[in-house]
Amino acid sequence: MKFNRARLFFVFSILLTGSLAQPTLADNISVEAPISAVTMYRGNGAIVTRTASFTLPEGNHTVMIAGLTEDMNEDYGVRARFTNVSALVSQVRLEEKFSSAVVAETQKALIAQIRALEDQNAADQATLESLRIQLAFIEKMSSNAGNKAMEGSADPDVLFAALQKSLEFVRTNSGSLVAERTALRAAVSVRNTEIQALRRELEQTGSQRKATIDANIAVSNASAGPVTLELTYMVEDAEWSVETEASLDSAASSTSVRLFANVSQQTGEDWANVPLKLSTTTPSTDIENFKPNPEYWNITDKNQPRFERLKTQDAMLREMPDIEEVVVTASRIRFNNTSFDAEFVIDQSVSLASDGSEQRFLVSTSTADTTVVLRTTPRQDHTAYVYGDTELDGFPYLTEPAVSLTRDGTYVGNGTWPDLQPKTMLELPFGATDRVKIETITLPSEDGDSGVFRKRVNREERLQFRITNNNSVPITMEVFDRIPNSKHEDLKIEALSGSTNPTVRNVAEQPGVIMWRKTIAPGEVWAINNWYKISYPEDKRLTR
Repeated sequence: MKFNRARLFFVFSILLTGSLAQPTLADNISVEAPISAVTMYRGNGAIVTRTASFTLPEGNHTVMIAGLTEDMNEDYGVRARFTNVSALVSQVRLEEKFSSAVVAETQKALIAQIRALEDQNAADQATLESLRIQLAFIEKMSSNAGNKAMEGSADPDVLFAALQKSLEFVRTNSGSLVAERTALRAAVSVRNTEIQALRRELEQTGSQRKATIDANIAVSNASAGPVTLELTYMVEDAEWSVETEASLDSAASSTSVRLFANVSQQTGEDWANVPLKLSTTTPSTDIENFKPNPEYWNITDKNQPRFERLKTQDAMLREMPDIEEVVVTASRIRFNNTSFDAEFVIDQSVSLASDGSEQRFLVSTSTADTTVVLRTTPRQDHTAYVYGDTELDGFPYLTEPAVSLTRDGTYVGNGTWPDLQPKTMLELPFGATDRVKIETITLPSEDGDSGVFRKRVNREERLQFRITNNNSVPITMEVFDRIPNSKHEDLKIEALSGSTNPTVRNVAEQPGVIMWRKTIAPGEVWAINNWYKISYPEDKRLTR
């Protein structure tokens, strides 16, 4: 969220002691505070640090630092502190300034119109959130009423009537709220169109700064002397992204990886000869996890077609859109690692203009021994993918880095790698190969009934996977598939005679996921049988 001028300019205010009174401001002191450091965050945003050294008289004063960018993140605010003395900062007040040029006045008027429309949209969004909560409450009331009516009843007619009653409750109580929400959404859409038009007009007024921010810092000092004041704030429109170049040498069984940082910014202020840190952290407002709900498979009675209809309509009710809304060039690089985060420190001054131009820095390299493995899941895809199983040293933890792939000296494409974790065996994909032929063959099954007093339905699945190595060298192949899991004592699932025993069962602790592994000679055909039988009472229906 950027700096919002419609709010009070008292963005950051702290009391340094429990009984500190509001200081009486005596003198106004203007100081220069050039940018002394920048920490950029992966994705978007940067923390800018400015430092001013000056002599501060005894008493209470206002220190003013002028000409700050308006591209500030309001949630972070502006933070000030003295780093070398016991002088105190009690408050930071921000004030917007426009130049007196005609073009600036035009920009000021356009910006005022845009802000007014954005404020109206913000108010409507708050109302929309309130409506969403009300509609969710109505749905819950309807669901509770329906559940109460269905308790203790197995009669499909009673259950269907309860659902119809719940639907009618929703129609009666949600109609006006839905209409209001529709009108608000339409108004927000119209304003968004107006905002876009005003922004285009604003861009046509030229590249002159629309506004700057002055920071007025209330300070108190017990005794006069030299001080160092540090001011920090977060800016948007600054980003760095990871770009990975990876090379697999299958003959040498090694992987080489180079990490690059692509850096750019459009914050409204140029960064000239500043120390730069690149943090792997992505700041976010999503700060806590959620707990998953359990999922079960079962078998049900066949003779309840209307109850199946009831479940279908109940699912449709929950999905109705009107009811629920889901809402380089650097050679000196140091790598710092903490318990949770990491950063690259570029040990040379960096200059980065505020025009979106990009610079590229080499930040890390690694070469490691590698085991080459081909993997396939033929039930979904008749493709063999080359993997390099390796452990990288000296790398930070990086989530889903973009990667450019070279395999045995040949470029094979781009993609996204799994998370890079230090001191962990990684399965790094290096693209598909067409030198392995994969087939899936469905063999005849022996479905039927069994049992004397209670009939059971028997269903068989007989799949055969055939892997042909068309390479001139042996390959290590891993083939993945699954068998179903039973969640009912009367549902039996068992392997058939002739099925190929898996090398690994419950791969990665996933029940029913299996894997076969084998080194295949050139020209060899490897046949894998995944055969199993499902058995259940004939008065039941198999459900997922």
